[in-house]
Amino acid sequence: MAIAQANPRALLDAFREAITCVGGQRLIKPKPHPGQVAFLDSDAPARVIVGHRRLGKDYACIMDMRRRIPGWLQEPHRRRLSPAVRIGVVYPTHDMAGEFWGALKRMTPQEEAERVLENPPRHMRLQGDVLIEVRSAKDPSVIVAAGYDLLVFGEAGLLHADAWQSAHATLASAGRAGMAVFQGTPRGQNWFAGIWRDCLDGKPGWWGRRIPVWLDGTRDRHPLSNPHVTDDAVEREEREMTSRWFAQEWMADFLTSEGAVFRNVRERVGAAPADPKHPIVIGVDLAKHRDFTVFVAFDAGGRMVAFERMQLLPYPQQAERLCAFIRQWDAGTCVIESNGPGEPFHDMVSERLWDERRQGLMRCELIPFATTGTTKPQMINALAIAFEREQISILDDPVMVNEFEAYEIKPSAGGMHERFGAPESGHDDCVMACALAWIEVELRLRHGDHQQPTRVRPDRDRDKSFWTAKGTDW
Repeated sequence: MAIAQANPRALLDAFREAITCVGGQRLIKPKPHPGQVAFLDSDAPARVIVGHRRLGKDYACIMDMRRRIPGWLQEPHRRRLSPAVRIGVVYPTHDMAGEFWGALKRMTPQEEAERVLENPPRHMRLQGDVLIEVRSAKDPSVIVAAGYDLLVFGEAGLLHADAWQSAHATLASAGRAGMAVFQGTPRGQNWFAGIWRDCLDGKPGWWGRRIPVWLDGTRDRHPLSNPHVTDDAVEREEREMTSRWFAQEWMADFLTSEGAVFRNVRERVGAAPADPKHPIVIGVDLAKHRDFTVFVAFDAGGRMVAFERMQLLPYPQQAERLCAFIRQWDAGTCVIESNGPGEPFHDMVSERLWDERRQGLMRCELIPFATTGTTKPQMINALAIAFEREQISILDDPVMVNEFEAYEIKPSAGGMHERFGAPESGHDDCVMACALAWIEVELRLRHGDHQQPTRVRPDRDRDKSFWTAKGTDW
């Protein structure tokens, strides 16, 4: 069990039985777990799996393909079709499609594959004139023209509804089996939630299962959950997530897509002096025109001790004010957003503090951080966890409190992912400055060094590559 958890490929190999010949093809017959068995036992034209992380949804789909191909090849009319069997797999991104592709290759004997095309869109042609296509849905129109025996929509909650709508007609092509599979974890109340409700309502031709890791309202294992994922592993995940995120990812709940991100904001308001044993951490969110530049200072125990907010100031003046802020609080670390003007601003501040740092008069370490579509959700999730678990306190300032209470999550325009931010015409500068500071505070709390002063390393300011988001334990 421990080996299987550490090495998914070892888990797959452990499931493999003898390879048998069926219809001239060599087929791998894995031993599926109960949740996969429930899926494989259904012959409904449209099947939906709403499941927890690491359920084995990809492997279940590959098992399903392999068991159906021999029967399809034996149908007489297949000789008139080219290819005789056509299967399509669609994922939201190239990376996700690549993960499925890797699993498909691991479950396909090398001698069975007549041709493998690695460059996207990936193709695998098997003996018997079987074509499997694995692609991303960046352009849903790519699947319109072809007829399919089976279409698999992986991580369907992240796909545009257009992907399904554009493919719908291809499933009715003459001579094709016309089956569809939709699998993934929930992503709010989108079209994936809609087709799940169709299953619940008993729509003809539809089959579905929702498989959380635990039975709703309990900590008892769901009978169809993946038994190879231990409760200890799930509990570790739970400790690293907000309750909302855990409900979605592991309890397979279709949550409302919109709503407040931070809980218990008012309960986490409190003025407290900085603990002299804790080094000070500063977060900086930059702006020049409509938005505000915000500096926040936390002690490394999670208590906010000060913040400044300014607007319409030239960057040199902002740099001078930040230097004064650093000196006032004798900060050990300052995390500066490096997007846009952030990088030259970091250099501007570094130059102003260089002599003091070189002479050992200041210990502050300047850290540039790039806020991206990947790092921002991670930052916000970590900060939301801090509020939920009462690890943080903020100053009793109406601007600060209002920003946190108004900060919300919404679906993106295309519905492929969730978007974090302030409501229209609002601001989130205080939130982002706190999120930047919390990167360092959370790392210190996690590693138990929140009472240790930061070592002076002024030379590292000159090399901005030493620290990235990848270096954290997100």
